[in-house]
Amino acid sequence: MNDLVNTFSEVNNLGRLIRGMREARGVSVNDLVRATGLSRSMISKFERGQTDIQLSSMIKIFSAMSLTLDELMSCETI
Repeated sequence: MNDLVNTFSEVNNLGRLIRGMREARGVSVNDLVRATGLSRSMISKFERGQTDIQLSSMIKIFSAMSLTLDELMSCETI
């Protein structure tokens, strides 16, 4: 059960980190919807840590924001 709690915490942290980077880059949720084809609801829930996201969807988000894994890894947790 502890692993499940840790996994949820990491998903929550990643979603908040992506949201912070999106906002810092001036990218709106609607911009991501148009660029990725993902639903607004799914993006919002991911950013709030309410749902997990598939790797393929995360790659679409990274691409839409011109975000590299190196940039993501070098950011501090929000």
